[in-house]
Amino acid sequence: NVTLKNTGTAALGISSIDVTGDFTVTHNCGNGLGAGGFCEVQITFRPTVSGARNGSVAIASDAIGSPHNIVLSGSGRGGTVEVNTIALNFEARGVGTSSAAQTVSLSNKGVSPLIIASIETTGDFNSTTNCGANLVQGGSCSINVRFAPSVLGARTGRVIITSDAPYSPHSIALSGYGERGTGEVSPRALGFSSQGMGTISPAQTVILRNTGVALLNIGSIVVSGDFSRTTNCGATLAIGANCSISVTFSPTVIGAHVGTLVISSDATNSPSSINLTGSAVASPVVSLSRTALNFVPPNGGTSNLTQTVTLTNTGTALLSLTSITSSGDFSLTHNCGAGLG
Repeated sequence: NVTLKNTGTAALGISSIDVTGDFTVTHNCGNGLGAGGFCEVQITFRPTVSGARNGSVAIASDAIGSPHNIVLSGSGRGGTVEVNTIALNFEARGVGTSSAAQTVSLSNKGVSPLIIASIETTGDFNSTTNCGANLVQGGSCSINVRFAPSVLGARTGRVIITSDAPYSPHSIALSGYGERGTGEVSPRALGFSSQGMGTISPAQTVILRNTGVALLNIGSIVVSGDFSRTTNCGATLAIGANCSISVTFSPTVIGAHVGTLVISSDATNSPSSINLTGSAVASPVVSLSRTALNFVPPNGGTSNLTQTVTLTNTGTALLSLTSITSSGDFSLTHNCGAGLG
């Protein structure tokens, strides 16, 4: 409190009472004081930062020597917010997954306890903390931040620390990148040797690997042309995992053949295409009318029985016959000769 007194013999007109610095002022002086009158000026110190703080009160009036000044000084004491980093950058992460935590250390290097109102995160980030509502002088606590992208592309956010420290709130910049799985195939082309028309080649294998940072969702595996495929690939492929696709060539006409194996997924590089080539030549194909014979004599008798099998060349080239033989208690005759057209 400061007492302002009119020690003159006439009324004192007061035009203003102003304050500067980290101080506030209230008073009951009104617009002036009569001769011999007095009033009270109340000055409050509210430091905004730690350390020495200075200010003044200026009383403007119609008195000689106006304005009259009161010099003010004080020292700010309080908690401070100090963090070991102002930014966290996370490695690319699969959409819908969560990263390992990165830790921010929060310290109070002030001269009194730090009152923490809240610690929040924004964007595709979340945090946990062991910081309580108060952090003692010289104390520290941790904030663990994780990145969980919801969409593809660059993602940003912040950790926001609100407290009674000067310059609150304090923030830490966060950044990361959302990705999907990456499908890599090898080899990128399959070439089949000359294959007899109407026959099926040995299988060749394509390996699909997920080299990305997220689960790979496989939509379809489609083959075109005179090629077919089988696979052990499921609907999804884990990070770092692989599966195989077996491709065979079964030409229906003579000549060169081309096709593609197309793998569609949610990978950033989808679809993946593998070129398929092969050549078909004329080829004989053996077709039998029956592949098993069962001999049952009538009425338990032992009469000889004869059954017939028809051998047909359904291919597109001459079938050369080396031999036709039987084994066990069976014998045969045939009219096939050395070959069939």
